Amino acid sequence: QSAVLVMQSQSLNTRSAESTIRDANMATEISNLTKYQILSQTGVAALSQANASGQSILSLLQGVR
Repeated sequence: QSAVLVMQSQSLNTRSAESTIRDANMATEISNLTKYQILSQTGVAALSQANASGQSILSLLQGVR
């Protein structure tokens, strides 16, 4: 009976440790996903701004002719 209790305790501890590791990895991955989404959105905004500036300059140059 003592051996059974030890095995049950070890099994519970293993499952608890596995859950902790899995949860930590999920938190890290969600954090990374959020970071890369923000970087992507920032890049899109920067490209949009650069394109708008280029169009403004082109319009000014075309008006000079």
